[in-house]
Amino acid sequence: MVVVHIEEEFGYRDWLWETDMSPEEVKEFWKNIKTMNEYFFSGPVSFPGTVTQIYLERVYEEGWRVHEVPTEGAKKVYYWISGKDGESHANISMPEDVWSAHIHMECDSWLKPRDEDIIRHAGYVTDEEYFSEDYEPSEDAVAASEVAMAAQIAHIRGCVE
Repeated sequence: MVVVHIEEEFGYRDWLWETDMSPEEVKEFWKNIKTMNEYFFSGPVSFPGTVTQIYLERVYEEGWRVHEVPTEGAKKVYYWISGKDGESHANISMPEDVWSAHIHMECDSWLKPRDEDIIRHAGYVTDEEYFSEDYEPSEDAVAASEVAMAAQIAHIRGCVE
């Protein structure tokens, strides 16, 4: 199973994606994402497998360890910590073969398998194209943006849990 640390730029959140897929299946899933707009407000919560929001502290000298903090409700929250923490009740080592990903806009989202080149999604466009005056997003990107915006407004208004 592939595990991916996803950095979400819009919400400045980090996610742990336990894919329940083979490396080739994860690559194929990523390559078939038509637009990142779908994940702009909510993050990658609809990705297949298990997606958990984490809070990240990057301290490389000590390595990566995760501390699970009990929360109310069905969701779990993980805190990534480093060093010695006498209060921790669950330290789990980060998989050595963890992949990384970044989600935000069509021009800067990527998946990076360990020791391989970056993989782009189907809706990827270059910075030059994205920021040009004549850039027109795809129909899929526009539709996904509208759905994501409506869901976010409903969430803010308290209409959706």
